[in-house]
Amino acid sequence: MALSSLPFKHPALRQWLAPFARMRKPAILRTCRLQKTKYGTMFERGDGVKMSKPKIFTVSALWDDEASVWSGHCDDIPAAADAPTLDALLEKISAMAIDLLPDNHPEIDPADVFVQITALKEAEPA
Repeated sequence: MALSSLPFKHPALRQWLAPFARMRKPAILRTCRLQKTKYGTMFERGDGVKMSKPKIFTVSALWDDEASVWSGHCDDIPAAADAPTLDALLEKISAMAIDLLPDNHPEIDPADVFVQITALKEAEPA
């Protein structure tokens, strides 16, 4: 079974189940189920391993030519930061997300937090 044929659309779940997709008869995929917990919906794989639904925060980043930094913000966390590289910005915002999570999103388990960046930079002529 190919990874693209997994019956789940969420990238994190697909990645988590990918090793089982390579099995000849992935019965584990047919026995998956969802259950409600205090943190929301819990996904249980056929072998008993459990995982909550991931929460993805999207950071909008913009390149500032004058300051030579990436400026990013996420209204859902809420957080804003500047950094010289996208990796550094991701690191800063990720740390802020974990720190601010109990105050702003107490229902979300910190282990289920993912941060993605949408970056915008003006194209340079060749």
